[in-house]
Amino acid sequence: RPFDGPGDGYEQLRVNVVFGRLRPAPVGSKVPSWLRKVVCRGLETKAEDRYGSMQVLLDALLEGEVTHETYARQGRGFVADDPKEIWRRLLTPVANGKVVPIIGPRLLEAAHGSTHDTALHLAGSSHFPMPLHEWDDLPKVTAYLSVKESRYNVIQAVQEQLLRDLLAQHGDWLPAKEIPPKNPKPKLGRLLALVGDHLREDEDDPYRILAEIPAPVYVTTNFDPLLERALKANERMAQQVVTRWRHKRAPAAAKAETFEEPSARKPLVYHVFGAFGVRDEDCLVLTEDDYFDYLINTVAAKLIPSAVEGALVDNSLLFLGFRLTDWHFRVLFRLMMNLPGRERLRHYRHVAVQLDPDMQAMADIDGAKAYLAEYFGKEANVDIFWGSSAEFLASLREELRGVKVEMEVEEEEEGMEAEWNF
Repeated sequence: RPFDGPGDGYEQLRVNVVFGRLRPAPVGSKVPSWLRKVVCRGLETKAEDRYGSMQVLLDALLEGEVTHETYARQGRGFVADDPKEIWRRLLTPVANGKVVPIIGPRLLEAAHGSTHDTALHLAGSSHFPMPLHEWDDLPKVTAYLSVKESRYNVIQAVQEQLLRDLLAQHGDWLPAKEIPPKNPKPKLGRLLALVGDHLREDEDDPYRILAEIPAPVYVTTNFDPLLERALKANERMAQQVVTRWRHKRAPAAAKAETFEEPSARKPLVYHVFGAFGVRDEDCLVLTEDDYFDYLINTVAAKLIPSAVEGALVDNSLLFLGFRLTDWHFRVLFRLMMNLPGRERLRHYRHVAVQLDPDMQAMADIDGAKAYLAEYFGKEANVDIFWGSSAEFLASLREELRGVKVEMEVEEEEEGMEAEWNF
């Protein structure tokens, strides 16, 4: 069966799905890969939608309505009459570095699972008193934790849960000396670096492909430095930048240095909601209140680096790893709506948005386009890629074959950077 967890009865299966007690069957099991992907997408839906969507999925599986053939016919790729024309318009700016990848939380799922799972686990362990449909909302769960605990303790709780999730996902191959019982206190940063290196051995790893794109500026909503490590492995010296929004301080590099003009060989990686690390955790945007305060302070004090502002309104944009309902996307979206010069995008820039098809929203393409058009302008070329981030990036690299991509590089630094010390 495609599930790994308790419950043999039909009704018990559905209940266990809702409460997050099941995981997809492991890779290498007898479950076909296409069925694992269907189940993964079903389990990733928000808690309030999961019961109904998984009931439909289970019924369809039992009745033979979901097969490899029906899965393959789902509209993967760009939703358009002529997808080749979309790729043609996108390849030139990407190859020339006139592109800003904007990275969301779903690119982290291969490392330690989804933020929804992290929230569910934290909600369960903290006796979260809110309705079930809020259990997978990390900002709401951390807001509850922050009432009972100090901010430091909340950050530690999140990191410890991420560590547990990472070990559950990768503990079977991680070096024994790095994990319990030989190492009773493993560090999340150290293990995340090992996992990132391991995942990049796959040529289709999203971070590996992202590091091959000659973009001078990357924007990420994630707290980890996986992107920086991937860039370094590709002989590119990333400049990590965060916003000191909590105290309305000007943007600063993570190492408290003035960053250089972004370039393909020295790209700027802007952690829009902060980054893990001893020096930077005061900048993290975790709770509901954090998101509201961050938006107000950042807009009012104009805290976004000018290099990032300029890049976001004067380049092609690639949104990767978001749901339109995620806090990450909604707040970033509102922030971008306040950028000066954003009207330039609708005249001559191309925008590509990768969306994961949720089980309950397979037909909501028109609604997504209308929502995005609010920012980009009704005349903008907003094209939606229906599929996972990995599928989009693998397709992008395939389309780039034969297109000349030039990128100056410099020698790789040695040693472990400070941003991995968490």
